[in-house]
Amino acid sequence: GEGYFLRVPQPVELNLSGLPVSGKIEIPLQTGWNQIASPYLASLRWNLDTVRVKRGNQTLTLRESQQAGWVDDYLWSWRQDPQNPLRGRYELVYDTNLLPSVKGELEPWRAYWLYARQPCTLVLFPNTRSANRRRSQERHSWHLRVQAVGTEGVGSEAVLGVGCTLRAVSPPDAYAHQQAPQLLLRNDDRYYSADLRSEFSHATRWQLEVRVPPADTP
Repeated sequence: GEGYFLRVPQPVELNLSGLPVSGKIEIPLQTGWNQIASPYLASLRWNLDTVRVKRGNQTLTLRESQQAGWVDDYLWSWRQDPQNPLRGRYELVYDTNLLPSVKGELEPWRAYWLYARQPCTLVLFPNTRSANRRRSQERHSWHLRVQAVGTEGVGSEAVLGVGCTLRAVSPPDAYAHQQAPQLLLRNDDRYYSADLRSEFSHATRWQLEVRVPPADTP
């Protein structure tokens, strides 16, 4: 259930071994950012009502644990640029019953950032599936990815849209992003990398802010 970042200067072959996992797993979470991964060989849906979180003797759904202030209910995943493996961007992962236009699964062999507000335990079950109870929202749901790219072709991304209420704080900087321009969404004097609204009207506004490193930054 652990995830890792690995940066190598040239292609390398990793020799990994282990036994397949078929049952429930528990992933301890510490306060702050945790890098997790799914140990299953098939994709696992990130569903607010089927993923569980445990704290002490109490177990809640992911939705309930977010409301209780235990964890944030979204993930960030790093996607490499297919044209340049040293570049890439973070990609939002969320429950597609609420926001069908984003990624909604934990894929095998991929790591994800998850933010915990308190020490707790993430509980995953294999082949988690649920009925799409809210697919009626799909035609009213949309999201837009906005990018700020520097002279080296490296930048950051912010996600805004409509379909549910979600404010996602920025994930930890990837190595390639440490000297890149940073794009943030400002809302109520706080900054986010994703700001999604449940409803849209003519009065709906998003405020974008770009932070650029000093010119003499190496």
